[in-house]
Amino acid sequence: MRLVLIMLAVATARANAAPGAWEIPEPGAVTARLSVETDLGKHSTFEPLSVAPDLVVGLDGRWAATLQHSRASHAELGAGNGLCMVGPRETLGDMEATCRERDTGLGVGALVRAVPGLTARGGVIVRGTGTPLRLAAALGVVAVTQSGRWWTLAAPTFVSGLTGREAGNRDRVQVPVYAGLTLASGELYLRSGIDGTLQTFHDTFAVPFGVGGSIVIRGVRIGAEAKLDKALGPLNATAWRSAALYVETTMGRP
Repeated sequence: MRLVLIMLAVATARANAAPGAWEIPEPGAVTARLSVETDLGKHSTFEPLSVAPDLVVGLDGRWAATLQHSRASHAELGAGNGLCMVGPRETLGDMEATCRERDTGLGVGALVRAVPGLTARGGVIVRGTGTPLRLAAALGVVAVTQSGRWWTLAAPTFVSGLTGREAGNRDRVQVPVYAGLTLASGELYLRSGIDGTLQTFHDTFAVPFGVGGSIVIRGVRIGAEAKLDKALGPLNATAWRSAALYVETTMGRP
């Protein structure tokens, strides 16, 4: 399938790995991240369970190419992106969880550093490969502030469904917000924000709350995040829970 670059976003980088892996590697270097995403809901623990690979390839110090699957890289809530290992149940009465689509959330695009400390990114997301095919484009801003070891990151993102809108691929606003502390070899952070479908935003928006962190051991970053996806909002319920565990490394440094 041929995917065309159609999304632009803006990002600021920091020394540690941002939760969404939005940094540009050095020329010739490749940042590879492998995430395991899962649901921790009361009636759906480990359903779905998926493996989501992300790649960011540094081109010339200013540009990078991206291949991303994970929910974090798309500024999304929940779990289930990437290669399906255990699928979700359609209803609570289902006898077994089924992988309806083997690969969900594939995104391709590029990063470009517009000015020092400011980066634009773009791409297309395949939100589902079933019938109909669900493609989406996004536009957003990622802003980082840092004072000593303390930092904040906000990534407001607008996602527009290109195909399969009648199948639920609607326009969305996704605004993950992080506040963290940089450690000697990692970081700890809190995660919140707001998320919702524009058409029904007033009745369905969600405010998540989560915690996460990472540690670097011999050049490999190991991180985890757990969150209540709908901690606040009209549909608030602690039953909506998800988590992710990832390993990340950058190879080919000069």
